[in-house]
Amino acid sequence: MAMGINKARFWLGLLLGLLLVLATLSLGEAWLTFALASAALAMAGLAIWLAWWRERKQRLKRQALRNDRVTDLPGRVLLERHLQRFMDDAYAVSLYYLAFDALRHLRAQFGVECADLAAQGIAERLRDTCGGVCYPARLSDDVFVVMASGAQDPLAMAARYQEMLHAPIEVHGVPHRLEPRIGVAVSPEHGKTPTALLQAAQDAADQVLASAGAEPQLFELDLLKTSERRRFLAETLADALEQEAPFFELYLQPQYRLANRQLVGAEALIRWQHDTFGTISPGEFIPVAEASHQIVPLDEKVFNTMLAWLARHELPHTQSLVWAVNLSIRHFDDQRFTDWLLERCQHYGVPPQCIELEVTEHVATQDLSQVRQIMRILRLHGFGLVLDDFGAGYTSLRFLKELPFTKVKLDKVYIDAIAEDERSQLLVKGIIDLARGLGLTVVAEGIETQEQMDVLRGLGCPVGQGYLLGRPRPVESFLWRLSQRQETPLARSARTH
Repeated sequence: MAMGINKARFWLGLLLGLLLVLATLSLGEAWLTFALASAALAMAGLAIWLAWWRERKQRLKRQALRNDRVTDLPGRVLLERHLQRFMDDAYAVSLYYLAFDALRHLRAQFGVECADLAAQGIAERLRDTCGGVCYPARLSDDVFVVMASGAQDPLAMAARYQEMLHAPIEVHGVPHRLEPRIGVAVSPEHGKTPTALLQAAQDAADQVLASAGAEPQLFELDLLKTSERRRFLAETLADALEQEAPFFELYLQPQYRLANRQLVGAEALIRWQHDTFGTISPGEFIPVAEASHQIVPLDEKVFNTMLAWLARHELPHTQSLVWAVNLSIRHFDDQRFTDWLLERCQHYGVPPQCIELEVTEHVATQDLSQVRQIMRILRLHGFGLVLDDFGAGYTSLRFLKELPFTKVKLDKVYIDAIAEDERSQLLVKGIIDLARGLGLTVVAEGIETQEQMDVLRGLGCPVGQGYLLGRPRPVESFLWRLSQRQETPLARSARTH
């Protein structure tokens, strides 16, 4: 911008000088001296501008060759030069691309100073881990890179970085978990130039999104197309979350007491209608939000939207209903989470007793002492706590005993074969009896046939949801059905049999 202004000034001065010269041709010698002086001034201005331009280029070049001002780590130019030297000497090089998506959200929520302090903490850990045998650098605000030479196992080394960065980083006394997506590329297999190797490592980090997990990924060409879609989805999701209005449509799926077909509540679900991709299922974009550390703001927007809908509609005939909202395990890293939930409920005038918070079995991978503390506070304030997808792989009896859940939702895998598989029936019966002994209510999800329904009712399962009982509906359609007090298809079919 400044360069453009100086160019404009130069051409304006030159034009004025030419006009003055033309004026002297008609006004005589008196103006000749003045015109020459003006021309000299214009030339002096040009010389000053050229000197300033050269100095600016030199200053930018020096800045590029200096370390990052926040972390004092080398920047992109120094990293590429270091890479090039090793490649020229035919050394094998492993490149670790660490994308800290959480840093971007930290900057947006708490400011640049907070994000800079967190970045300094990351840089300190990388220096301690490298110990002079590798080369850490900062590529951009949210991306760090580590270059290592030698024949070490690259994925084992990446796992070491992941473990080192797992513990929260404290900023002004507040812990923040900033786990990165780690992509790994190796030369010369994945790139023979610094630019190509950096791009391969970035693509590998994007493959973490494609894998719907958090494990470091080694670059694979076959997964590139999928990772590019996931990366585009993550970028689009970030833009959508910055908008004030929700980008998704809120749906509700009803839950019924199986013994008397009484409506007891509903689970909040979301659908994303994308301009480019069309309808995107939650099964695709929720893992992207998890892997790109955007799940917390997404959950918060869903929670706000649900509470705002409840606040807009007076539902006197549904005061006993409970409304379930899904939450990520990442919320349990933040001690302020309970205060935020309470503040939102107070803001919308919705009592916590009307809200159930659903978490998956992955919560067992968190610090159980902290999870227990947060859950107990939530229960004291009246929130219901639901263990979703029970039996998918992580749950232990100790886990069920120690955490104050109020409900357990049976994973659909138990329901699919329950009508014809005696072993599934025995398992479900055992879970129902165990839950009853622990004071928990069992919810069977994924009920799709009348046979499944009959078996579950015979086993004593108290609550269920599924397509047989009611498909997810947009909230306004769900509200209309409530106001009409229409019977469910299940009730009608039961009367006709």
